[in-house]
Amino acid sequence: MVVTVDVKGGKPNSTVSAHVHQKAVQGEKPNPKDAGGHYRKGEIDQDDQIQLDENGNGTKRIVIPPKDGNTPDTSVTSRSVVLHDAEGKRLGVDNLDDSAPTGAPPPGAQPPGGARPPGAPPTGAPPPGAPGAGGAHGSHGAGGKSGPSEQPAGMKFEATIHQEGENFVATVQVTGGKPFSTLKAHVHEKPVPGEKDPAAAGGHYRKGEIDQNDEFRLDENGNGTMRIVIPPKDGNMPDISAFFRSVVLHDSAGKRLGVDNLLG
Repeated sequence: MVVTVDVKGGKPNSTVSAHVHQKAVQGEKPNPKDAGGHYRKGEIDQDDQIQLDENGNGTKRIVIPPKDGNTPDTSVTSRSVVLHDAEGKRLGVDNLDDSAPTGAPPPGAQPPGGARPPGAPPTGAPPPGAPGAGGAHGSHGAGGKSGPSEQPAGMKFEATIHQEGENFVATVQVTGGKPFSTLKAHVHEKPVPGEKDPAAAGGHYRKGEIDQNDEFRLDENGNGTMRIVIPPKDGNMPDISAFFRSVVLHDSAGKRLGVDNLLG
């Protein structure tokens, strides 16, 4: 599982840090101190810093491996993320299960974005060079084995997956594309090995269910984000099989531009 922390409007070129903490917090103005200590201390809280860019924005991905080596650690959805300044002072807190209320952003920075409920608007991809661009799943360029495209050869994208309540959410981030162009992204049936040929990903996973709202528009810098909500398959249990699939990026005409496996 992956927790994504988005910071916007902080002090330009400053450093903050973020950690998953043991408890969710309550109230309209929750106190970060109520979040308890670090969750899985010494395991997932080592690489904790976020370098904000010239606009005071930054992104951090916290990878949460299975706790017993096999089953995804779904307990993380009942916890929170605390944002700290460079000296370790707690600036704000956000619950990973957004059904629990969270407080106002601290002065000078918004709290970590944590997990967003299904249907929430996208937040925009990190700028090139910011944490989260490229990321642990690698960077996959446009064109590749699917032929030429209107998109720049240096365009990159990554796909990650995390849990929000009973749903899984695949997040697709694109950087360095053609400004104001439209792309599409879908979860496909198969992960891909080796050179990651998009043609090897098979067809759409759960076609007609989770591939309807598939378009997203890049901003003036050629960056954009899309969220694909994957509800329980049988109405009850989270669709854990989504971890073992891939996301394919398409241009507006449907041509496959690249592919990224959801599980690293």
